Amino acid sequence: MNDFLGLYRNLTDDIRDCEKQHTDLKKCVECCFHVCEIACLQLKRAKPAAFETEEEKIDFYKNIQPLFTGYVEFYSILYSAELFAPDTIADHPRFWKEELGRSIQFLERHRDFCEYLDSGDRSLDREYFADRPDVATEQDTLLAQIRGRQRYIAYLRERFPGL
Repeated sequence: MNDFLGLYRNLTDDIRDCEKQHTDLKKCVECCFHVCEIACLQLKRAKPAAFETEEEKIDFYKNIQPLFTGYVEFYSILYSAELFAPDTIADHPRFWKEELGRSIQFLERHRDFCEYLDSGDRSLDREYFADRPDVATEQDTLLAQIRGRQRYIAYLRERFPGL
């Protein structure tokens, strides 16, 4: 599992490099998205064909993979928002408040799963993360969306403290 943590460290370093290189937010987001895509491909190649234990499989799909896919989701959401952000300054606060509201609503719709993930409860781990084929599942997509939205909400609250 240390290989995965090394890949994740490289990803976060590459994201910081993108942030340093680009002052234009859209260019920065494009750069970050690109490095996230590359990191996800590296993760896919590094993932063992078969996990040695069920616990390793659960850890990978519940904790490790979402670190990467959550970033892809975050930068996808952010880029889309930046594309559609209003040109007039007067409309900006309303737009970003609506963006925040949509993300909060998304997490509310999936509250049970979010609470399960954050609670430390492991009673459904086998069902969600172990008893599965080794292909992307609905839980993988949902987990990436949740982690991406959580990151997006934190970003919006930091960028626009009055929201």
